[in-house]
Amino acid sequence: MLRERTSPIIVICCIGLMAEFILPWAVIWLSDMFVFGIPGWSLWLLFGGPPALSVAAVLIYLALRTWLKQPRAWGHELQRR
Repeated sequence: MLRERTSPIIVICCIGLMAEFILPWAVIWLSDMFVFGIPGWSLWLLFGGPPALSVAAVLIYLALRTWLKQPRAWGHELQRR
């Protein structure tokens, strides 16, 4: 039986999506539980952080994959001179 590999981009997006749904509401629930308020200015960070980190992780993955696939000359052009 052949197993297909799951793309790392899909895994990164799924983890980011789970973090987007779980993390903000868990923090809000904990703040209500321990009776401390979350400042309004930090809500954009709380709800926007996981998607922003997911996009950054995908871009870093794509940049590294592209950079590692490029052929490199390891000093051979210096030996020709």
